Amino acid sequence: MDTYLLDIVIYDEYGIKALPPTLHIEKVKRVGGRPTVMIRGQRPGICVFIMDITPASRVEAGVTAGADTRRACGLSRKMADLAAPELPQADPRQAPPTTRTGQVTS
Repeated sequence: MDTYLLDIVIYDEYGIKALPPTLHIEKVKRVGGRPTVMIRGQRPGICVFIMDITPASRVEAGVTAGADTRRACGLSRKMADLAAPELPQADPRQAPPTTRTGQVTS
């Protein structure tokens, strides 16, 4: 039996630009119209898709899938696709939006 760990985290004070430059950040196609990057873990089986909410806030959809990085990235992308429509829309004239937590279900 395979074991997967899934995680959604909202950072309401740190956007994508706040990510440390030491990470191996890959730009990917937008998710839900939002700027998005992907980070593969230093160990096999870890992948995180990170979407901007505002320039000062972001959401991360991360998966650990044993040692299968390809599977982790596929699941992480699906989680990001499911989470994107639930995120607040950014208004550049306002402060970062209040975030809410919830479950992502398929």
